[in-house]
Amino acid sequence: MKTLLSLAFGLVASLTCALSPAPLVCDVAKSRQTPAGAPLAADVMMRSLRVHPANKKDPHDTLKAARAFHVTRLDWIPSLSREFVQQANGEGMSVSSSVSASVPRLPDGAAERFSLRDINGNRVCMVHKRGWSWNVEGCVNNPDYQKWFETIIFNFLDMGCAGVQRDEPGANVHITRHGACFCSHCMAGFRRFLAANAMPEQRRRLGIEPVGSFDYAAHLRKIGAPAGDAFEKWNGGELKQLFIEFQRESTVAFHRRMRQAANAHAGRVVPWSCNNGARNWDPEQMVFDYFIGELSVSRTTPQYLHEIFRKAESLGKAQVVTMPLTGSSIVDDSIRPITRKAIATAYALGGLCMVPWDTYMPKDQPRYFGDPAAYADLYGFVRSIAKYLNGYEYAGAFGKDITCDLYGDAPPVRLPPRDGVYAFMRAVPGDRRAPVVIHLVDWSKERAAPFSLALNPKQFFGGQPIRARLLLPVAYDAAKHTEAQQKQSFDQLVATIPLELVDGKRLAIPALSSWGVVVVEPVAPDRIP
Repeated sequence: MKTLLSLAFGLVASLTCALSPAPLVCDVAKSRQTPAGAPLAADVMMRSLRVHPANKKDPHDTLKAARAFHVTRLDWIPSLSREFVQQANGEGMSVSSSVSASVPRLPDGAAERFSLRDINGNRVCMVHKRGWSWNVEGCVNNPDYQKWFETIIFNFLDMGCAGVQRDEPGANVHITRHGACFCSHCMAGFRRFLAANAMPEQRRRLGIEPVGSFDYAAHLRKIGAPAGDAFEKWNGGELKQLFIEFQRESTVAFHRRMRQAANAHAGRVVPWSCNNGARNWDPEQMVFDYFIGELSVSRTTPQYLHEIFRKAESLGKAQVVTMPLTGSSIVDDSIRPITRKAIATAYALGGLCMVPWDTYMPKDQPRYFGDPAAYADLYGFVRSIAKYLNGYEYAGAFGKDITCDLYGDAPPVRLPPRDGVYAFMRAVPGDRRAPVVIHLVDWSKERAAPFSLALNPKQFFGGQPIRARLLLPVAYDAAKHTEAQQKQSFDQLVATIPLELVDGKRLAIPALSSWGVVVVEPVAPDRIP
């Protein structure tokens, strides 16, 4: 009897599922609110390590490049002048400064007063900066360093900077990998941390009573603990883990304190970003409004990009990535194809990929300055389709090794069986009249070819008749881009191809050079209930 009842209930459930209408794309898209000051989906962001030209021999020009790429935001610039900020602002570009663990423009005696210290009192810095003779890295628990850091931020804000980018946000918690910081300020702070967070029984067991006079650096020297880089792999047990936790708490508190100081000085909420390496979402990164991540070439796949942009969305943050970074000696033609795919996929997922210009490359390779002829068509395309980027949210992704369970076994689109083509759907949440867009990015290793994209029309506008068109970047023409930038009108940088719906459900898509956007809309939007 129970078996019969189970079968009956299973049959009813199956019929219910079968009869339930598949969700509309606009209902799958969910509204989200990113922090004020974070980049919009149709922004174009560029970095400049310093303002170019730096001298008469410098072949580069920051503002000239920004115009050529149609930049709306200049972020992550550690060396600025009031004149440059005002000129950029006058051309419609916001500017955000950049600060890091390093201490530029050292005041007298700062090297001794600010420095991170190992257990023996020696100065410590990150590995990749040890060849920089001028470099000093400050301790977040040092009051003098905190005051100096505030003055640097205030100076940038007084120039007219819109926000601040924090490089190396790990600060003191990151430097524990290199055996720091054990300065007097950290030792006093660690005592307070232990008094507040370690129970008396735990402190006795760890041998750190009386905690009011405990000096962790002296304790480590006494037991023969390693100094410097070797400290990372040394098994320091429970006490070492408490020290790392203390430094993480100190780092988070420092970032919050600096944010509060910036807001008070500017009389507004100052947006902050941080470098999260396009892979980290630790407490010290979560203090910030949005992330800028250096994307390694080994991680540059549609699956990985889908993962990190979805992760940032789930955290209520915006994610920006750099072009793929490679430590090899590169030729422009070798890095260009994957960079173009990364740019297209980042925007297709509601994020940004920074303009490939003045970009850091690992292993002491020269910085990369991309040619507008190689990439400006994509950024001009972004500006031209802004109305299909801003306000649109994730509504599914389809392609090899990407899992999307938002629609069960009834996806609104089906791709051809060949590998390499990916579809990223975006819609205005809950708006049944607004067009739905399908970003198509071809990651094929072989030559791009035409393909057929199958649609389920009922999932777009409830069965209403639909029409579609394909938007494509126009091949680069320097004169057209100059005119578009001067007029701030980018319509001439997008090509529109009407698409015929074959058999009521298939679209014939031509071979894509990298990126295309299908706009699907109801024939009569005023008739949709």
